[in-house]
Amino acid sequence: MASETKIKCCRTCLKEDSLMFDLFLERLESSNLADMLVSCTKLKIREDDSLPKQICRYCYNCLVSFSHFCNMAQKAEDKLKEAMLNSEGFNHNSEDLNQ
Repeated sequence: MASETKIKCCRTCLKEDSLMFDLFLERLESSNLADMLVSCTKLKIREDDSLPKQICRYCYNCLVSFSHFCNMAQKAEDKLKEAMLNSEGFNHNSEDLNQ
């Protein structure tokens, strides 16, 4: 029986940090960090793989910021497409996108 080696570094930058975030336990809004990372990077992350299951605080902050950026960009595109379909001008209030 092979022994399972736990790698204690960040999944995305390979650094060690005193504060690490579990990819499968930590949740933001309705997604866990693993789902967010897959969505942002197209990496294949499985709970049963032998790779690290955590990210450092720097990568956590990058992931959260990039995820918010992606959501904002998607909302902007949706709003633009809706305005084009309605053939009327649109209110370009950026406050709506940051929610």
